[in-house]
Amino acid sequence: CFFTKTCFAGRILDGYYLNRIFMIWSKEDYEMMREILDDQLPYSHMFYSGVIGSGLCIFSRYRIVGSYFHQFTASGGVFDIFTGELLAAKGIGTCRLELQDNCYVSVYNAHTNPVYRESQLFECMQFIQHTRGCDLVLMCGDLNTWPSQSALKLLTTCLELQDAFHHEDCNANHTNLCSICQGFCTCNREDNVFKETRSVPERIDYLMYSDLGSTWSISKKEFCVTMEGMVPGKVYNYSDHVGLKVIFTIQNRANTPIKEASVSPEQKQVVFREIKCCLTERTKQLRDLYFPHSSLVYRWILHFILICAVSLALLNYFDSLIVQVFMLVLLWVWLSRDIIGSMVAFGQLSAQQNVLADLYYYMQHRTD
Repeated sequence: CFFTKTCFAGRILDGYYLNRIFMIWSKEDYEMMREILDDQLPYSHMFYSGVIGSGLCIFSRYRIVGSYFHQFTASGGVFDIFTGELLAAKGIGTCRLELQDNCYVSVYNAHTNPVYRESQLFECMQFIQHTRGCDLVLMCGDLNTWPSQSALKLLTTCLELQDAFHHEDCNANHTNLCSICQGFCTCNREDNVFKETRSVPERIDYLMYSDLGSTWSISKKEFCVTMEGMVPGKVYNYSDHVGLKVIFTIQNRANTPIKEASVSPEQKQVVFREIKCCLTERTKQLRDLYFPHSSLVYRWILHFILICAVSLALLNYFDSLIVQVFMLVLLWVWLSRDIIGSMVAFGQLSAQQNVLADLYYYMQHRTD
């Protein structure tokens, strides 16, 4: 997000009761937000993870009574180091809010990687399933998946989370209608200066809700896209994404029956089979990318021999010890990049296999 203190306090969060933000990597930015929003949203939490953090934080007018974070099993390889995926250690975090006596809301915040979206959303499904209890649920995040893709069904079908921006509710005449799926697009919009070249408008940000098993009901009252314009006095937008604003109505069910799950185990099995196919194909693609042929071991051996030979030549050529050490380190890093990359990639492939194993367990044993 790009903002000044004035526009941040007045434009983005004025009058809100709950705000979920992602891509906040600096602790100084988070502390600055806390200072600005202390009067409006006195309760907040930042989910720390990895080297530079998960980038996820939550600001609330209601008291936060608990929080927890789960780091994704597969989250970026060595070749993603320049995009920050390896350093960020992304995941899904939750804060439990106390609205009033005996009324609690579990708010989830996640940011997934498009390369691992199936495995990461499967972990999101498991995480929400095991931590929601009987609370109302709000799930927010940049999920890097389209409404038509199978990965999103893990939340909308298996968990029965309702999409607050479901395409049937959206205005068909909206000027930024997503060209890939129906509904409001949230990224790569034509009116955004950060739009990627040759990219199309797409919807990858979501706000979902559920009241299954709760003595309280939650319903959507109003929804809209916000923060789509330029920062006042600047020539750029607030972010490459737009914001999603939803107003909910929460009521005590009183004597009305508690809402029960309506999706059958057979319907969940269909989704799991689709995800299994996607994960299997994704794992195969990663294996082909990092381990392109069976001669990789011979390349490692050849690189090792070459490193030793050139190292001896460098020791005899340069007189300065500092230059010798510098050249040796540079040579080892350059020639061993395939070895290092393959080792890290092997770890990511193993992580994908672990998620696949969990999925097989769900398909064979879980019926809830």
